Amino acid sequence: MVETAGPTRESSGEKVSPEEARAAWTVAARPVLLDAAQRYGHLVTHKQLAEAVQRDADVRTTQQSQHWIGKVLVAVAEECHQKGEPLLSAFCVHADESVGPRYAGAVLEAYGFTPDDPDMHAAEERFKAHVFFGAKVPADGGGPKLPPKIARQRARIKAAIPRPTRPMCPNCFVEMPVVGPCGFCAE
Repeated sequence: MVETAGPTRESSGEKVSPEEARAAWTVAARPVLLDAAQRYGHLVTHKQLAEAVQRDADVRTTQQSQHWIGKVLVAVAEECHQKGEPLLSAFCVHADESVGPRYAGAVLEAYGFTPDDPDMHAAEERFKAHVFFGAKVPADGGGPKLPPKIARQRARIKAAIPRPTRPMCPNCFVEMPVVGPCGFCAE
């Protein structure tokens, strides 16, 4: 295939407008994300989704996916919202398993607000989608879960934050109560 500027139909080499490409990629994205929704805990990276939609839509581009995949995910989110479904876009993550700022844009377009914590919002949407689309959930019922890399990162940050400590008694060197004198030596 000869490299050309802009998206092209892979089978024929025919040029495709960016709008036509985005529409074709949006249609192709839904089954990939729906498959993830039907498998509890499954995620799709931007790179995996970009490759799948270009292959399945028969429309390729030499442009890096970071420049166009966000618009595809917004379009998928809008379609889900119109159908009364949880946002399938929540299943698409970066290599570090975060949804990134583009997900917040998709939520804004679909629901009219920007989530304070896009990764947690996506975890909640993923759980709703698992239930909605019939994924087999764990025996305990499951629940919204951050992806493993994000959960570990947040746990490390939380562990690194020093706990506030109360002052020590100068006489017996035990932690002082919140109010009043030392419980051991009454100082």
